[in-house]
Amino acid sequence: MKILLLSAEPAHLEELRTALADKAGRHEVSGGPLALLADPAELVREAPELLLVETRASDPGIWPQLERLAVTAPQLITAVISENQSPEFLRLAMRAGVREVLAPGTAEVVRLVARAEQHLVRGSQHDKGRVLAFLPTKGASGATFLATSLGYALSSRLDKKVLLIDLNLQLGDAAFFVSDKQPEFTLADVCQQIHRLDPSFLAGSATLVHPNFSVLASPDDPEKAAQVKPEHLARILKAAILHYDFVLLDVNRALDAVSVAALDNADLIFPVLQQNLSFLRDGARLLKLFAALGYASDRVRPVLNRLHKGEQVGVEEVEKSLGITVWRTVPNSYHAVVASINQGVPLAVLESAHHPVVQAVNAMADELAGTTPHNDSWLRRLLHH
Repeated sequence: MKILLLSAEPAHLEELRTALADKAGRHEVSGGPLALLADPAELVREAPELLLVETRASDPGIWPQLERLAVTAPQLITAVISENQSPEFLRLAMRAGVREVLAPGTAEVVRLVARAEQHLVRGSQHDKGRVLAFLPTKGASGATFLATSLGYALSSRLDKKVLLIDLNLQLGDAAFFVSDKQPEFTLADVCQQIHRLDPSFLAGSATLVHPNFSVLASPDDPEKAAQVKPEHLARILKAAILHYDFVLLDVNRALDAVSVAALDNADLIFPVLQQNLSFLRDGARLLKLFAALGYASDRVRPVLNRLHKGEQVGVEEVEKSLGITVWRTVPNSYHAVVASINQGVPLAVLESAHHPVVQAVNAMADELAGTTPHNDSWLRRLLHH
């Protein structure tokens, strides 16, 4: 593995290089000043697989530089070494695409190198990813919130590589649920140049919101939306599953040809509803449509969102009405969720890991990834503040 160390302190660079040479000698280790961050293209030409940046609280300029680097080289594993472990510092690191924040000490660095090596090995042995489709049974069901939150949980907690594709072609805004970045490219741009489709083009067209999590935004005007065809989506999904562990689809409830193509290619379909009669009526119609389209019942996993305990329409009533088992419930927390959406920050960043909605989404991620409940490292410290 090729490792690049950057620091404003030459003595620290030499100390880290010596430690890695002694305890991880099979790796190629080089070092340089922090000023190298100002030229992301040059860093990419150096082709490091792991970038370690030692910084101080007095180096605020590194964050935009690291963010540009994350866009230029989304596969690069970036970690920051700093004595500053405050929640605000960790949030800045997360927004800049940093995978880990380490306290000073060679032992921490050596352990990080081992984790990075394991990550690269897993990436080289990548199996085909799974396609998960979320769609509302009615407007304002919370499907986009759940899809984006699940993508963040899979990527940040479980180290899964995730792509979310926003298929609300007219008014989609999934990217803004987890990021304050204006997408430079959209799904329509990929479809216009479908002949260029390869891993680099697909990754470069998506908005990076976390080192492992990208969102391919919906078109930004109706004319461009019309250029998205079912056959385009099928090609994109075929390419995406070769390079992402999970491909999440935020599907429009108006089942047009593109939406049906999305559901046809999905391994699992998650209709999102709430506990009132209008949702149940539309949910029942949707399930009948699924049956008419030939979707097996074991592919369909209803999610009951904004659950109020004690309501007249409870989980049992929902299941009886729909004739299908509810896969998961998500408790109501209106103000916290709205605050997350308004700020473009995942709820898991704003709230403790013990928050009921965060717990519900994390449980979904654990089951879908086939893992046991996960203990987070530097991110866990952030979430508990």
